[in-house]
Amino acid sequence: MGDRRPGITLDNHIFEENYKFIPSNQPLFNLSASDINAAFAHVTKMGAEIVTEIIIHPDLEEFSFKDPDGNILMVCTCIS
Repeated sequence: MGDRRPGITLDNHIFEENYKFIPSNQPLFNLSASDINAAFAHVTKMGAEIVTEIIIHPDLEEFSFKDPDGNILMVCTCIS
């Protein structure tokens, strides 16, 4: 994508005449965060719909939220 550009983009299929958008009902990928609590606070402050609160596993902390299109995204922090 080039320097200082996002490493991931969501394709809106603007040129596909018959495309019908159907949001995913489960996370298709996750975003890494160094501080899960700060990430959760940021997403909440932005007004995103929270799908799951922070869940703590032995080696991972995670939560999920919906993006403006209704896709579920997951944020994770690895615990060392």
